[in-house]
Amino acid sequence: MARAGKLTLLRAVVQELVITTIVRDELLDHEDQTSAAIHEALKDWIRVCRGPPPSEAYLRLGLGLGEASTVAFARNGDTLIIDDKQGRALAHQLGKRSTGLLGLLAEVVRLQRITSAEATETIGALEQAGFWMAPSVRKKALDAVQEASRQSAAPRGG
Repeated sequence: MARAGKLTLLRAVVQELVITTIVRDELLDHEDQTSAAIHEALKDWIRVCRGPPPSEAYLRLGLGLGEASTVAFARNGDTLIIDDKQGRALAHQLGKRSTGLLGLLAEVVRLQRITSAEATETIGALEQAGFWMAPSVRKKALDAVQEASRQSAAPRGG
């Protein structure tokens, strides 16, 4: 989200984001236009914890260091924000909840923090920033955004 200039959207769905030192280092591995927003979020609502070292078994599954450290650090009841397919599958096997950035985007629409048009624009910004998604994943994300928009507009039963 930071690369797309949309880091504040995460704040719409989480009060505090906890990341490992490995994830922080990956986020800040090179200074670019996103660094200022990340540094500001680290002072305000992103908390960094050392966490256990990533499991060699997780790395052998093909997870990167950041994903492996996230899965290793997650506590029961946490929701992991992880876009890596293998990482989400492992989290599921371990009984941990997970979502990706696209799932969070649909949630932001459902909470009426942004419109479905803004979410669609954000998906495009993510792609332009180098966030790769298969065409089927893109379609599923757009469908989820539209469904979230319909749900947020539906009258609530009382």
